[in-house]
Amino acid sequence: MMGLVEGIQFKDNFNSIIYSCKKSIPHQFDEFKLVFDDRDYVNGEVIAHYTDIAVVKLSYKNVTVQAYIYKSKVSACAFINNEDIPIYLPKGSSFKFVIERMDEKNSIVEVSRKPYRQELDDVEIGVAYPVYFTKFYNGKYFFYSQSLEGYVFRAKNIFQVGKEIEVLPTSTTSQEFIISK
Repeated sequence: MMGLVEGIQFKDNFNSIIYSCKKSIPHQFDEFKLVFDDRDYVNGEVIAHYTDIAVVKLSYKNVTVQAYIYKSKVSACAFINNEDIPIYLPKGSSFKFVIERMDEKNSIVEVSRKPYRQELDDVEIGVAYPVYFTKFYNGKYFFYSQSLEGYVFRAKNIFQVGKEIEVLPTSTTSQEFIISK
């Protein structure tokens, strides 16, 4: 199994090793660019966190490429702080992403969860959905999962971050839900 980072250079004057996340995972940018259909969602695994981004390993039609997701592109309804990134996108978790931009000059792929998260087409009224509580902000209890995100007002319980809860949609056009009993 390949590691998440690879030593690429030794700085003897500082007695330290320079590591690279990018070198440890195949980055088939040119191949990805050729096979990618911009109407598709791309499955990706979160492999690292930095100050305001997460690094994602995308797999699409047997091609692997690394991508970045900025904190502003993680959620369609919650304001994401730097410390929220590992909560919303835990390392080792897989999600569906939308390609935001491909920079051919630097071989960079940027992804987003926002367009995917804004679609509530598959939500059914009366069906309870398991989600994870992510944060309390401005009177709202925000939650997140692979296929759903939203918030709850006036929750009777105070939840710990990461706790699994069940929610019920109040409509198919709103991201407001209620706690399942």
